[in-house]
Amino acid sequence: MEGEKENWAKHGLPDGWTRATFIVRQDLLEKLKDHAWTERMTLKEAVEQMMAEYLAGKNPLQRRK
Repeated sequence: MEGEKENWAKHGLPDGWTRATFIVRQDLLEKLKDHAWTERMTLKEAVEQMMAEYLAGKNPLQRRK
């Protein structure tokens, strides 16, 4: 079952990409959507940029998989 779930998360996506679902505060999501619209980018691009900037320079420990 887990293998099927993992395959579906990557179905139709380029290598190195996967789908993820998050629960977020509504006010923060609206602010992010407004930012993305203002910058003329997709929500996906805004989230990717936000995560990349947040994680830049950090060296977290790798968790067990």
